[in-house]
Amino acid sequence: MGSDGSGVEDDITDTLIGGSLYERLRVQRTGVFGGSIPRKLATQSGLLVVLALVLPITAAFPAGVRALFPAGEPTTASPQIILLGVLGLVLLVGTGAVLVCLEYARLRLEPGLTEDQIRVLLNWEEVTSLFGLGAGGAVVFLTDGFTLLGLGGIGVVQTYLQQAPRSAFTTSGTGISVVAVATTAVCGAVLLYTASRYLVVVGDLRSH
Repeated sequence: MGSDGSGVEDDITDTLIGGSLYERLRVQRTGVFGGSIPRKLATQSGLLVVLALVLPITAAFPAGVRALFPAGEPTTASPQIILLGVLGLVLLVGTGAVLVCLEYARLRLEPGLTEDQIRVLLNWEEVTSLFGLGAGGAVVFLTDGFTLLGLGGIGVVQTYLQQAPRSAFTTSGTGISVVAVATTAVCGAVLLYTASRYLVVVGDLRSH
């Protein structure tokens, strides 16, 4: 792709000229989150990997911060911040499943889909992407951001606790551990990435 973005423009032009009705309608939309569903699934897979980084981050907490957690082990603890991670996990995996269903339905029903039916699918895709890539992505970065405070040492954490007594580092009481969320996030990332590659292969086979 050239520095002037001509490569992207050429791809759009090719789609408008030779693409299916669905592809032509998709590139004409001006939503916040563009791109194909397989690409969105791959991105959400990457966000789940970013979420899983809470495990190595908490494992690297200094001794003073580790002492705040039961048995001095933050990775098996259930701090408040991990509930935010659970929300991000649900958003990314849940919307990923919806995107897979939308793309599978589109591949099964094309070329018999009418323009109105395609627009309905695209509307669902756009809303789902807002919850997944938008809200889910924001939640993931907030989770990692608050967790990174622990690397600043006990002084930083105590200052934060004074400002917010019921904070990211207090016990949630749910029993959902950091390692459980991180492990589930990695599994979800593998599933979404595998689904994205599968849909690409199916799409290529149907286009030939």
